[in-house]
Amino acid sequence: MMRPCCQGTFLHASTNFPVFGESWPPKCSKQVIYLHASASASRPKPAVTAREWLADYLLKAENKTDFIITGPATNLAATLKQHPELIRKVGTVLWMGGAVDVNGNVRDDDDQRPQESDGTAEWNAFWDPEATTDLLKLGLDLRLVPLDATDDVPVTKDFIQRLDPTLEVARTARQIWARSKFQKSNAVYYMWDTLTVGLYLRPDLCSWEELRLRGWAEGHAQGRTERAQDAPIALMAKNTNVSAFTDFLLDVLNNRKG
Repeated sequence: MMRPCCQGTFLHASTNFPVFGESWPPKCSKQVIYLHASASASRPKPAVTAREWLADYLLKAENKTDFIITGPATNLAATLKQHPELIRKVGTVLWMGGAVDVNGNVRDDDDQRPQESDGTAEWNAFWDPEATTDLLKLGLDLRLVPLDATDDVPVTKDFIQRLDPTLEVARTARQIWARSKFQKSNAVYYMWDTLTVGLYLRPDLCSWEELRLRGWAEGHAQGRTERAQDAPIALMAKNTNVSAFTDFLLDVLNNRKG
């Protein structure tokens, strides 16, 4: 079971470049830092790349740093591959990525044109399959939140209607989810990133399986995450307790005290 430590620093590593200033809840005394891979057209080019910044940050860090990754693992995997001596500075890595015992979500079975995926890959793992493969090889304290867990928690209209429209945070979440194209078609939108962050705070909201995983970096299987006896050990989330997670999320978004 993962037990979050409230002594280090918390980073959310996505695929864009650093934006600072959002605080983690005071009881955890954590700093939230968003890592981005490149500047957009509307922003000036950064003085350093995200990987250079991350390597420098880890080198100077006094405590281990936990990571929650809700996009491709590009920045962290590349940084640690180039600077393996920094692995000792990394604490728990919680990554929303992969599909182990379920189908992926990249291939469109309704599209008859040739596709790059054989249907086994999850999107974050597929987006940078080399980073996926490298991350699984590093021997980190890796907690994977794959489609095996997130497929249990689709965003439903019933859930959206339970969000309190009189509260700013709940109203914003309600508007974002309600306007999603997935709510206007037959496709389903899942709480991929929401569950991942929730499991950092409440790892008891699902069960965890210890297993060995490897990734595929090339061909139509690129982005696949599969069991392999010769791979490093990781933990995989599965069997999400849907009712407990829903109550937890509503408590947070609706500011319910309990």
